[in-house]
Amino acid sequence: MSASSDQSRSSQQGVATRAAGDLATSEEAAAAPWEGRLWSVSCALALLGAVLLGLSIWLPWVSVIGAPAFPPASANAPVVIYRFLLGPADIVSPLDLFGQSLLSVVGVLLLPFLWQHHSRIGNVLALAGYWVWGILVAVFVSVAGSYFHQGKLVHLVSGYTPGAINLVSTPEYQFGYWLHFAALGIMIIAAILLVVTLLPGAAWTRLKARENEGRLLARSRISGMGSLTLGLVIWAVGIYLFPWATVNCTATPFILGTCSGVPFSSTLRIGLINNAGAFDPLVSLYAVGLLLGIGAVLIFLASWSARITGGFYTWVALWLVAATGFALLGVAGVGPLVSHPATYGLAAGAWRGDDGIAASFLGVLIGWGALLYLVITAGLSQKDQKSGR
Repeated sequence: MSASSDQSRSSQQGVATRAAGDLATSEEAAAAPWEGRLWSVSCALALLGAVLLGLSIWLPWVSVIGAPAFPPASANAPVVIYRFLLGPADIVSPLDLFGQSLLSVVGVLLLPFLWQHHSRIGNVLALAGYWVWGILVAVFVSVAGSYFHQGKLVHLVSGYTPGAINLVSTPEYQFGYWLHFAALGIMIIAAILLVVTLLPGAAWTRLKARENEGRLLARSRISGMGSLTLGLVIWAVGIYLFPWATVNCTATPFILGTCSGVPFSSTLRIGLINNAGAFDPLVSLYAVGLLLGIGAVLIFLASWSARITGGFYTWVALWLVAATGFALLGVAGVGPLVSHPATYGLAAGAWRGDDGIAASFLGVLIGWGALLYLVITAGLSQKDQKSGR
């Protein structure tokens, strides 16, 4: 009887201690609401700066007239003068096209690590990486920008004709040039604000306390995250494995190798050329695949972690918006390719859209449904916690 009373008393004391601790934590979090607001503002600015800074690499910086650096050997051959819209990604640099593509998306891929509060070390490393990335981008575009002056010899990346030009006119600066400096300023402000909110121990503790609310129930978590994972897998198969357009493949499956097709990156490039001419179509070769592929891996790894917060939902929503938008551009490129294959250097034949289109859109649709389910169930969980159920 005495042992039972002691256990009951100990249990009551434990409940009272946890309740007091939760009350103290909530009071501590409420004691400095400006930190939560400042952190939200800094995260929004970090997102805006990363997106705009990455986009500025793929936008034209100057409009300039260039002459071939190596004129025709024949004296009678005419020398053709070109007008170019050039940006940093068009100039041959120590970074190859893959390196430039990776550099343009790193800032966005660091955002989930800045938004989380599972690990203080992870936040600090992500913040350091964000600073380093901003410095590297600034150096890269500064070096590339130094070529945009009259009289400079410019070597263009593979695919341009001619491969090297002399700039014979004064460059006229375009939107991408000014966007870069605006984005760089936004990124610097965000990086400074993140230092204020993430480095002080007390501030980080209060922010973490706010994220302990609204945890998902196990059953809701498994079904929601399972659906999201399924959508990511189907999307990846459609983007990276299945072709988006094929020729003469009506009788035999593509995987048997008896017909030929083009991948998502090729149809995306055509879609960009026809519908988003301001962007450098070279972005379709590596940058889009790196951004969406690594982003999907981060979603998969985070979806099964111990705690899901608002930052996770924001990241998934942004990823789905990007995946949907690029898929639509890819579809926009399939139509012209199927109608006029010779225009894009493809063999004549009965070209048609293929399974990659259906798989990618199915995966994105499942992802949107899973996100909606997770947001609704998280809201219900939070409501139950507040009502004391």
